[in-house]
Amino acid sequence: MLQDDRFAPSSQLGPIPAQESTAALPALRPAPARPRRLGWQSCVALVLIACGVAGAGWWHDHRFASELPGIAWSSGRLNANAIDIDTRFAGTVATILVGEGDTIHKGQVVARMDARDLQVSRQEAEAKVQEALQQQAAALAALEQQRSVMILSQQRLQRSLALVPPGYESLEVLDERHQAWAAAAAGYQHAVAELNAATAAVEVAKDEVIKINLDIDESTLVAPVDGRILYRLANQGEVLSSGAKVFTMLDVKDVYMDVFLPASEADRVTPHSDARIVLDAWPGREFPAHVLFIDTRSGSASRSAAETRSERNNLIYRVRVRIDASALRADPDMMGSGQPGFAYVKTDRSAAWPQPLRSRVRSAPSLSLM
Repeated sequence: MLQDDRFAPSSQLGPIPAQESTAALPALRPAPARPRRLGWQSCVALVLIACGVAGAGWWHDHRFASELPGIAWSSGRLNANAIDIDTRFAGTVATILVGEGDTIHKGQVVARMDARDLQVSRQEAEAKVQEALQQQAAALAALEQQRSVMILSQQRLQRSLALVPPGYESLEVLDERHQAWAAAAAGYQHAVAELNAATAAVEVAKDEVIKINLDIDESTLVAPVDGRILYRLANQGEVLSSGAKVFTMLDVKDVYMDVFLPASEADRVTPHSDARIVLDAWPGREFPAHVLFIDTRSGSASRSAAETRSERNNLIYRVRVRIDASALRADPDMMGSGQPGFAYVKTDRSAAWPQPLRSRVRSAPSLSLM
């Protein structure tokens, strides 16, 4: 009977081959794990979180909107009235005393122009004043002399009038005395005119000195109002033309915000209406303000002669809201620098401000927007 070698004992199959050693083989590194892709559930969760954050921010900024009957609101940026400090005449910048960002006060010297040529002109004008005064004195002396001549001629004429009837003097002498008196009177009138001209020349010379002094004063540039330097547009030693800008400053007493309101709300807003301004950077502060004007020309009016109701509802008007002077005095460092915020305007004068919009300016610390 034949036996199957597959089931034979190991002794009959011969020696078992030795197992190959794995020490010489390189170590196998595990394959890097692939990053797990976000599933659609994670994407939806991230979108919901972003929407929730945006909604919370929107609610934070508009939490008063649904609780403000009789009050309109809109967003805008804080601004201040810009004033240019210009040169009155052409010249060289001698000294620059302030720089950008410096706080300045009304009447403070900010720059000086080279005024040496004006000082020379003033000396010449003062010399002309002295010359005119001397001419005036000479004209006055000539007037007194001519007055004496006229009085003497008049006295001689009167004597001749008394002596001619009795025959003590001839008519020829009387005619000569009369002509002499007429010439003296005319000379007196001429002397009066010369004195008036000399007096006018003195006044003209003095006015020229005053004008040059004003030009010298104008060579010293001063701040017209309290504010802050926004731009410096010239350097020391630079030659400028007449009317050239040296500085641009911001008026700290004219801080405002321009907002846009629909026609349905803007039509109920009147100039000097009570308002409040809230800045995003200072959410806990409300500044009292008032409406300066409503620009009805900014509305997107229809070109047709007759406007439909929907077209009128789409009109938007610019409303300027200015912060009250009392709030600016409480915050002297406050400046308009484009900070975003919201303006709340009363469309109903009888409406009351809610507690979050009641002004707390006096108890708040100093504010600087630059």
